[in-house]
Amino acid sequence: VENLAIAAVALQKALGDIPDYTAKFSQRTVLKSARELSVISQAAQMARRAALELIRACRPGQSEYQAVSSADRQLRLQGVEDTTILLAAGPEAQALHLPTEREFQSGDTIKVYIAVQYLRYWGAFGTTASIGGPAKAQTELYRKLGELFDNFISNIRGAKEFDASYFSQIKLPKGVVISPYSTLNGIGLDLLEEPCPKQQRW
Repeated sequence: VENLAIAAVALQKALGDIPDYTAKFSQRTVLKSARELSVISQAAQMARRAALELIRACRPGQSEYQAVSSADRQLRLQGVEDTTILLAAGPEAQALHLPTEREFQSGDTIKVYIAVQYLRYWGAFGTTASIGGPAKAQTELYRKLGELFDNFISNIRGAKEFDASYFSQIKLPKGVVISPYSTLNGIGLDLLEEPCPKQQRW
């Protein structure tokens, strides 16, 4: 670490002041080609299928580790480079976390979030289900959240810019919080170059 620090200082002295082009570079990476959009869409579809399969595999007595490892293996067999699988399970599932040894139980609410890196691009999908069926209050809550999300999508469709302060204007049921990061996650998270045509799988 010390040698790297010395080398960095020496390089800075040799090159002098270097302009910061981070903002301009970030603006360029937001623009996606048709090929990139196709890969991102495929990654998201892979994540969606894996999340739904994982939900179907969550049976009473099975551990979180077992369900997640099976989903991860299936994704790797499809050729994905990396995955992030988070879940929350329990009577009142709260924060998403890495899998634990906890066993699913009848009546659990299960939240699943899966992000998939495919051909160097990321797509993500999240869903919620209940073992044995959701309570009436929970069903109504998610119906309301579905309406809010549909309204959100219609407001930003075609927009060139998005202001995250939009979320602060939404009237939510008591105790419900919407995270701009988790909501917008999955839209081309990896800023590397677009995939090489030789790697195309569609």
